[in-house]
Amino acid sequence: MARPRLKPAWLAAAILITAWAAGPALAVEPAVHATVDAAIDEDGAAIEGTVRLEIRNDTPSPLESIPLWLYPNRLAEPNPGLDARTVKWVYPGGASPASMTVASPSWQGVPLAKAAIGLSGMPVPGTPPRAKDVLATVRLPHPLAPGETGELGLKFRTKIPQRAGRFGRWNGVAVLGGGWFPAPLTDLTGRATGLPPDVMRVDVRLRLPAGRGAVIHDRVFEPSVAARTLRVDGIETECLTVVIMDLMDVAERDVGGVRAAYVSRHMTRREPTWKDTRRAASGLPEGLPDLGSRDAHARALGVVANTVRLLRAAAPGIVLPDRVVIVEASTRDSLVQDGGGPVIVSDRLWRLMPIDVALWFHDLALARVVGSRLVRPTVRALEGPRMRDVAADAVGSLLASRYSAQVHGKARSVSDILGFAGFLPVIDNLLYAPEVPFREVYFGGVEEPDPLRDEPWRFMNRLPRGKRILGKLEDLLGEDAARELFFSYVRGAQNLEATVTSRLGAQASAAFFDAWLSDYPRVNYRIGRADDAPSGARFVHRVEVVRDGDMVHEPVRVRIEDEDGRSADVTWNGAGRSGVVEWESAAPLERAEIDPEHRLTESAFLTDEHPLADNATSLPMRPPVLTQLVVWYDVVENEPTLEVGFAVRRRYDLTNTFTVDGGVSPRGYDGFLGYYRSFGPKRTLNAREWYAGPSAGAVRYLPQDGTIVGLPESAYEGATMGSIGLFLGRDDRTYMWDPMSGMAFSLSATYSAGRSDDGGILHVGSFAGRIFGLLSPGVHHTFALYGGAVGLVGNPVAADLVTLSDRLMLRAFDSDETYGRLGFYAVAEWRHTLVSPGEIQISSLAWLDRLQGALFAAGGTVSDPGGYGGLFTADRMLAEVGYGLRFHWLVAGVVQYLIAVDFAVPLHPLDRERVSILDDGSTETTPRTPFKLTLGITQTY
Repeated sequence: MARPRLKPAWLAAAILITAWAAGPALAVEPAVHATVDAAIDEDGAAIEGTVRLEIRNDTPSPLESIPLWLYPNRLAEPNPGLDARTVKWVYPGGASPASMTVASPSWQGVPLAKAAIGLSGMPVPGTPPRAKDVLATVRLPHPLAPGETGELGLKFRTKIPQRAGRFGRWNGVAVLGGGWFPAPLTDLTGRATGLPPDVMRVDVRLRLPAGRGAVIHDRVFEPSVAARTLRVDGIETECLTVVIMDLMDVAERDVGGVRAAYVSRHMTRREPTWKDTRRAASGLPEGLPDLGSRDAHARALGVVANTVRLLRAAAPGIVLPDRVVIVEASTRDSLVQDGGGPVIVSDRLWRLMPIDVALWFHDLALARVVGSRLVRPTVRALEGPRMRDVAADAVGSLLASRYSAQVHGKARSVSDILGFAGFLPVIDNLLYAPEVPFREVYFGGVEEPDPLRDEPWRFMNRLPRGKRILGKLEDLLGEDAARELFFSYVRGAQNLEATVTSRLGAQASAAFFDAWLSDYPRVNYRIGRADDAPSGARFVHRVEVVRDGDMVHEPVRVRIEDEDGRSADVTWNGAGRSGVVEWESAAPLERAEIDPEHRLTESAFLTDEHPLADNATSLPMRPPVLTQLVVWYDVVENEPTLEVGFAVRRRYDLTNTFTVDGGVSPRGYDGFLGYYRSFGPKRTLNAREWYAGPSAGAVRYLPQDGTIVGLPESAYEGATMGSIGLFLGRDDRTYMWDPMSGMAFSLSATYSAGRSDDGGILHVGSFAGRIFGLLSPGVHHTFALYGGAVGLVGNPVAADLVTLSDRLMLRAFDSDETYGRLGFYAVAEWRHTLVSPGEIQISSLAWLDRLQGALFAAGGTVSDPGGYGGLFTADRMLAEVGYGLRFHWLVAGVVQYLIAVDFAVPLHPLDRERVSILDDGSTETTPRTPFKLTLGITQTY
């Protein structure tokens, strides 16, 4: 009996089903061929044109519609992942929306109705989750059968935001880091929205205004005096990046058969001076360029050269791309990132911290992304869209690790380099709650925060970076075995999951990828118990490790130390909720610590303390940390004020703090010791919201001039006092330098006793209360409202009286104008950015990160100096207005401080005269100060 023959259509469908199930990596030709004809506006604010999408149905089902990503619409508002620290860096000019509109659809050259286009919001689990109109669906006039090809035409207009990120324009550079024209989803059925984009073929016609240059994928077009149309055909990429510049400096060099180019807007390049002009067998110059010049072009090309050399040594015969193009742009979202064609680097890459020990971290960041770009052709042949970027970044991370060991000599962490300076508040914050640009670059953990997820292959899913996969395989197999696994992967002919399966087995491999290819699990490790068991003349140390939170299987290293100073690292395999590790030595247990190299990521949500506070049997003390350094200088009274404070606490301890504070002012000098206990929610991993505690100290009050009406002559004497006090406060602001929202208040009460210089016994009770609130209607605009009350009882000397003339109260009045025993005040400020972040470099180490203006108005009332009368009377009511400048500085990339200049004018009393008592007892009427100018330097944490 003859077999029935399959009809050609069914045969084609069967082949397509097989290819679709196996993964897009098996496709010979990209399923999408895009032809883009577009023009950018003269001011770079928008790009518009047409796109023709030749789409082959590579699914097993007929398609009734074509789903498209409208990537810019996810940036219609500042990303929810931005906080008060980062939003002002990414949006230096204030909030600026991006958008994409599509119109005039056609299918196979035939126009479609406007209603054929439907729009919908961001599908789960995309970022940001509430973005609107991110998906467009074009309904077809008739289904597109499996294997058939159709052509979809659209007009589009993309608004480019003023944004210092991979998608935006700032400082003469427009970066369109993918997604700037509508592109189909990888799964044309529209169901698997989380798949990263697959490779498509793109032909581009881009019209540039006069005086502009561009990088299109890996092609560089230097600026021209005339308007022109650039043409690039046959680009195969997952996302097409275009960078447009008004100035362009290009350096190119052959590095081991790869043509490397560095493109910058900074026209200050010097030709590199090589340390050694001999050439190795690979054709690479021996050694790095002369790093003393800090030539960005030379240093970057040196990193590319070394990365090529390391990769060829690890994977001989690997096929590398012909070109690697590095483009420098005003990006603040990431120091280095893969642009899908070029490598996009921030213009801060070599200028943020021009210190070699810091640039070492920047070398590694660049080597990692360059490495992932170099292996992209190999990975693209092995992987489908889901694992392509993960696998490439894992190999790039491994190359960066080898770069650290072979080029720099050894791996180092921020703690290794800066731990000695832990007494500085910026270093303390850097180690425990960093608030610095590009903080992910300086820490060696396997998991990196990425709240924006702006890459066109990450915004629609929760896939991790490849560094996580590399790190977890190193934990599981050991560093040497994991390194060999990845290099065998790029030398081999099977994808990453198959390579891992051949090493771990099918069941363990499946569990591994299930655990680590989604959101990082929430876990917290802690020591359950640690004890000794005598074993003859020796001791068996037993340490229990407990895991709270999600169930995940990951090895956990424990370092055990004995009293003789010996130590050993022992690993718990991570199975179950808890486990016990043992080590035998000749001395009793001294200390045990979980994860001493900080490779694990622990969740702050699972513990009231810092997640590492329960990782050790004992926590060492931190160096005393400078908690405040405030210097203010009044150019009218010509008398400075200095306040200094230190805090002492254990590492990772958010609850217990001992303080030492002191100050010098025109009224005297003081010193205090205090203890406060913090409680309530964590506002950062270095502080809680609530705090309370006692203090004790001594104050020396200086004699004052006898010019205050209502005080007896004895009150002008100096005095020496001892005091004890209590305080309570709350503060939920997370970014102290320039917070956008939050509320704080503080209450304090103090009892002081002592002796005046004339022998009199003094007893004084005092109190102070202050409340502070913030409201931000937009980026770079904040309203600050604050006020409070101060008062005292007893027999104070003049220098101990309440005064409202203070940098946090009233700034326009001389101190002796506002003396009293009880006072109330209120201040309103409008803070606004005048100069955007990072625009002015003062020296090789110092940047003016932000110049901010502060328009303020304040009022208050204070009682008579001799009693509590006079409150709210006309001559004791005070009002002022003024304007201030806040210079926010960034030194060596991490040290933040503030220089403030305030100009304040009194509005009331209007007569601007006051009565002064002279030495002979007579009175004199003198004009009041018409204005005051104060200068200040503040470092407060």
